[in-house]
Amino acid sequence: SSSSSSSSSSSSLSPAKAVALSLSGLTAAVALHATAKVQPGETVLVTAAAGGTGHLAMQLAALVPGCRVVAVAGGEKKVAKIRRELSRIDPENERGHAVVDYKAAADDLPGAISEALLMGRRESGGEGEGKVKKENFGVDVCYEGVGGRVRAAALRNLNRGARVLCVGYMGSYPHTEDYKKKKRNEEEEESEPETETVFVSAPLDAPPRGAARSPLEPDLFWNRKVVRLPGDRTAFGDVWSGAAGDPRTLARLRRNLFAAAEKGELVPWIDDGDRGGEGTENDSSSSGPFFYGLEAASDAVERLLSGESMGKVVLRVSGGGDDGEW
Repeated sequence: SSSSSSSSSSSSLSPAKAVALSLSGLTAAVALHATAKVQPGETVLVTAAAGGTGHLAMQLAALVPGCRVVAVAGGEKKVAKIRRELSRIDPENERGHAVVDYKAAADDLPGAISEALLMGRRESGGEGEGKVKKENFGVDVCYEGVGGRVRAAALRNLNRGARVLCVGYMGSYPHTEDYKKKKRNEEEEESEPETETVFVSAPLDAPPRGAARSPLEPDLFWNRKVVRLPGDRTAFGDVWSGAAGDPRTLARLRRNLFAAAEKGELVPWIDDGDRGGEGTENDSSSSGPFFYGLEAASDAVERLLSGESMGKVVLRVSGGGDDGEW
């Protein structure tokens, strides 16, 4: 979640949307364009694709010429909104974008992602303007913010040379069922493993080729590790590394973000607390975010951890009135 008290003075965007772009949008832009260096025609898998940074990463990837997006989210409402957003960017779905509901595919999430990738390959119809590369059977860039079984499923569908961007591990937080199950299992074992086995394969219809020991999400993320996997694949625990010590790149990416949003190409979602706006910036009395005042901070965090939010959870701490002006 984020508190909003400032925005770009030259922007016509609302302060809440400006905050979302400046924080989560810039994270996504640096990760995709500076660190992973996503290329036209590649396939980008985005987990937590309706989340605070995932929804922007999903759109930024779709805006790259020829790029195909496979988005992973939980629940029909999120899936429907992501599909609408991808349809806005690519109305005819010429590149074979796909959305996977990890809740509906709980029994075989790796298989559901593989099927989405294969379906997208068939629908894209080969190379050409707006088409994905013929050899692009799997995932080239994985923007991963869930961890746990979702991350494991994503890592089973990597192309050679893939880049994995670890932007979080919400699915491994202590409040989740996956974490509680893991802790129960650990009590039955003598020690907790410090690594997990990661299988990677390409093409998708081949059996897994090679395995590597990759740090668990907290170790990878907090220690900002870069891990090399078989097949010239790389996992980045520090998604900002591509722009480290480069303020010009950060400034350029930020300008591009706001320019795309001003033109309506990039649409920040502000979570509305289930007031009916489906991820838009609505509540019962104004066009601002749902949470107001520092006394609502705990509610904002609870909303974020619930897994039900869509877009950026924003806390408004000062300024403005009921008319929505800040």
